[in-house]
Amino acid sequence: MAYSVDRTATTDGLLVNYKEIMSKHSSPVVILTASYVDENLTRIYRAVTLSSLTSLSIDPEPLLTFNLRLPSSTSKALHSSGRFSINFLSSNPLAASLAECFSFGTYVPVDRQASTPTKSSENLSRHQVDHEMILRSFPLSDEPFKTSILNNSVTKYDSTRIAYARMDCVAKSVFAVEDNEIWVGKVERTFHSDPDSDAIIYSGRKFRSLGQQIERTSYFYEGVEHKT
Repeated sequence: MAYSVDRTATTDGLLVNYKEIMSKHSSPVVILTASYVDENLTRIYRAVTLSSLTSLSIDPEPLLTFNLRLPSSTSKALHSSGRFSINFLSSNPLAASLAECFSFGTYVPVDRQASTPTKSSENLSRHQVDHEMILRSFPLSDEPFKTSILNNSVTKYDSTRIAYARMDCVAKSVFAVEDNEIWVGKVERTFHSDPDSDAIIYSGRKFRSLGQQIERTSYFYEGVEHKT
């Protein structure tokens, strides 16, 4: 197998190679939703798209882990409430659009900027929209979570299901690494609304559906002479 030229001699080359390699790495796509009550006793809703979700353990309790890049208004919600929901996205254009929306920082209207820190205005992207406005259009999970449920479509005229499953979690621990926070959450409740749905993945800087199953070969069991 021929490998590309090693560009690790310089820091810039290392980063280019790192990004190219990781862009080929397929990752699951989920949306984390959370909420908290601010100092004005107003409930604030937050969401972020994650491709770093990983199952950490199942015994003695189900744990999962993910990371958030700072600064993050979702991080504030997690630190404040200690609770969040993971919405597992179905493979359809509506889910992909919502995932893209929540992969960018939220746009915060002027009347809410004082109590809700976010990225500075000069860093705003054309993709950024008011996350809270979108999240308020979804139903909420029961107390004590009060997170937006993405199981249903964003409109009553569309039956497309955005998420096929949800896990309600309690934050167990968090620690900082460079400009990221790594969170560990304990799964408290699970909801599986559409077991037959395909999951959406992210690979090659695009949202994708799962492809065909790859048939396994017996080469390593029969075609290779094992030497001792």
